[in-house]
Amino acid sequence: MAGTKNTSNAERDRRICLLRRNGFTFGEIATMEGISRPRVSQIIHEQNAEPEEEAGRAEIASLLEFAERKAVDLVNSPGWKMRPDGRPAEGPDGEAAPDNGIVVEALKILVLVGEKKSRLYGWDKQQLKIRMAEEEAKRQSDASLAALAAAIAADRAAVMEQHRRELEDARRALLPPTVPGEVIAELPPSDGSGGGRRQEDYGG
Repeated sequence: MAGTKNTSNAERDRRICLLRRNGFTFGEIATMEGISRPRVSQIIHEQNAEPEEEAGRAEIASLLEFAERKAVDLVNSPGWKMRPDGRPAEGPDGEAAPDNGIVVEALKILVLVGEKKSRLYGWDKQQLKIRMAEEEAKRQSDASLAALAAAIAADRAAVMEQHRRELEDARRALLPPTVPGEVIAELPPSDGSGGGRRQEDYGG
């Protein structure tokens, strides 16, 4: 019996060390394992299990699966909130009140597990590549639209210039012909000296 207990504790201690290596806090590990935070800290320091550079991929994946299952179990069956006298606390309906604090902590663990799995399996990198591809596609689309807008503006300017020239040509065609030196208007004297001054056309 003692051997079984020691084996069980050894597995638990190993699991606690792996959880710690993968970023879980003492409180989160204590919640999952059902032991106190000081005990978690003691086990980790006894095993000298502060985070290391490398850990086996399969071992980490197995650990995350365990943490996920454990957190789901805690969400589904959190147990009862306890009173200082050790008896279950009662809710407004007079029934034993579930420990919602455990549920909250378990949900936090699930979020953390999801982040760890995302990094482990490269899902975050895939999402990053997708976002980068989307951003590059948007940049190319914006550049194409800008080039199209510039081309449209240039075509419009050319058309407007062509219309202006055509209108100018039409206006000139409608003007009566003029002869160099021809008087086209009599102007009244401006200096009191009398006599008119003739204004010649632009051709003279």
